[in-house]
Amino acid sequence: MRSIFLPALLALAAGAPVAAQTETGAETPRGTYLVYADTEGSAFASYEPALAETGVWPLSFFYFQDGAMAGTARIAANADCAQGVVRGRLTHATGADGTLMELPQGAETPLFAFDRAGGGGDEAIVAFVCGTGQDRLVQAETPIHASPEATARAYAGLLALGVESRLAQSLAIRDRRTADPLIGTAVPDDLRAAVRALLDGAN
Repeated sequence: MRSIFLPALLALAAGAPVAAQTETGAETPRGTYLVYADTEGSAFASYEPALAETGVWPLSFFYFQDGAMAGTARIAANADCAQGVVRGRLTHATGADGTLMELPQGAETPLFAFDRAGGGGDEAIVAFVCGTGQDRLVQAETPIHASPEATARAYAGLLALGVESRLAQSLAIRDRRTADPLIGTAVPDDLRAAVRALLDGAN
């Protein structure tokens, strides 16, 4: 199964005309959910009724290598739910140091496609975009409390502590108050103090 977290996809086409980005391209819509995460990164989808009515789904990706941020990408996506495919065009990208990357213009802008049949992150993205409101809540639980970047870093930090992936996702999306009951019941005793300290730092 291929990974959706492939920093090589952000490589610029050699010799292609490029357009500078502005910081406004990095704004995160309200109602953003963590829809998939593994050791290589975290994927977020934003649900705004006004955008959803037009068929536009903002997707955000945070890439990690050995627990360190390796880059980010934002994609403006449209869904073909009958075919089980979400397709989008790259609109914003940064490198490992947070510097905005220049993107090829027009037809040269990198295109992405996520296919339900691909499983893993592809399947999770299609399920969220094409699902009902109840389906989204079951899959992603609740909108993220902090920014996508802070949430992605919290998830990576929790994995490094030895927290299981699904539990790490559930903790990373919450603030400290709503995470505490879950820490008290689901996190092993010897990890609780470290998990609380990490979430305090993330939020």
